[in-house]
Amino acid sequence: MGASLPGVMFEDVDGDMDARRRAEADWMLDAIVGAIAAGKLPPDDACAWAKIAACEIELLGLAPAA
Repeated sequence: MGASLPGVMFEDVDGDMDARRRAEADWMLDAIVGAIAAGKLPPDDACAWAKIAACEIELLGLAPAA
């Protein structure tokens, strides 16, 4: 049985995907910072989310050079 799955083809026009990725990352980072500052995250969860945030910043190329 050879089922063919539909694929999605798209063209990134003028960096729309980059802009959308940055906007989503900004929203996520703001949510993490807000939850940590408000004390809504237990320490273990805050640590895990901080690591996720650090990875996002690195992926976006926003990390300062060491």
